[in-house]
Amino acid sequence: MKTRALVALGMAFLAGLAGWLLLRPAAPEAPPKVPAAKSAPLLPAATVPKAPAPVRVAAPMLPAVTPVQNETPAKAESPLPAAPVTFTAVPQADLQSAIATGAHFMETRDLAGLIRVLMPPDELKGMAESGKAATPEEAADFLRHEMPDIEERVMEMLPAMRLIQGQTPELNPEGTEANYPLDPPLGDEKNITFYKVDGFWYLK
Repeated sequence: MKTRALVALGMAFLAGLAGWLLLRPAAPEAPPKVPAAKSAPLLPAATVPKAPAPVRVAAPMLPAVTPVQNETPAKAESPLPAAPVTFTAVPQADLQSAIATGAHFMETRDLAGLIRVLMPPDELKGMAESGKAATPEEAADFLRHEMPDIEERVMEMLPAMRLIQGQTPELNPEGTEANYPLDPPLGDEKNITFYKVDGFWYLK
């Protein structure tokens, strides 16, 4: 940019010099005796004006900003999920709790937990007296040995257990037997029935 300005300035100077030489008035006639020619005075050297120095404007001074802190900071939300519902492998006095707990152990394939929750006590007692199993864990091992597909059968029953949750059963007059009709039926079973023994609900 600076070089181009100098070139333009030089060209303007030359053009002005040429115009001056062409337009100046004619010199008067010289006297008969021409004195010795004098050398023409030297023209002062052209000076190229310097570009003005850029004006620097100071940045506006802004007042310092002090961050404002909340008096009561917002409580951070916990990324952890809510604690899962705990299902204990014990008989349930509430019918809906018995159904939900039984469905949980079916879904997790916890056969021993399912036996502890829903197997009627007289059946478990009969297995112990016959020497087949003395605990729910031994009963689960015995059933797996006798019926290798026991877990698949239990999983087939799971949708029906999920379906009856929250429904109102048909109760006998004593309120010790609760019947849930299945529509559609579960294989040959058209109902799921629970009965109460010593205040706890079991699967019949």
